Amino acid sequence: METVEERGGQREVLPITDEVLSGLQSMADTFYKKFIPKKIDVKDKIYNWFSEKK
Repeated sequence: METVEERGGQREVLPITDEVLSGLQSMADTFYKKFIPKKIDVKDKIYNWFSEKK
């Protein structure tokens, strides 16, 4: 964990924009090819951490 923290760089909280989702999708695709057995769509409702407004 110390190594991860040292290499982590600066972190900030950002709004979830199409640009942010695109970057996350790119990372998910990279991990899918190497480590994840099922392709992840970051825009998929399953991965939405916020509940929908009623």
